[in-house]
Amino acid sequence: MLRPGGLFLLVHSSLCDPDETVRRLTQQGLSAAVSDRLTIPFGPVITARLSWLREMGLVPEGITREELVIVRARRI
Repeated sequence: MLRPGGLFLLVHSSLCDPDETVRRLTQQGLSAAVSDRLTIPFGPVITARLSWLREMGLVPEGITREELVIVRARRI
């Protein structure tokens, strides 16, 4: 839905595989990359789902922080 030259910014948890997101955006004709990273304590969304995430093997025991990334994509 972006016009040529349009910019898309997505704040994304590293738990959601930002490399896969960049790959998929690139496949759709966008120039995409992770433009920034920040590690923070788990917020309310991850905290509310932490038991399930641990059961699924997505967050190991003892891990209490996540990396947030900004995915920047531009319509070529």
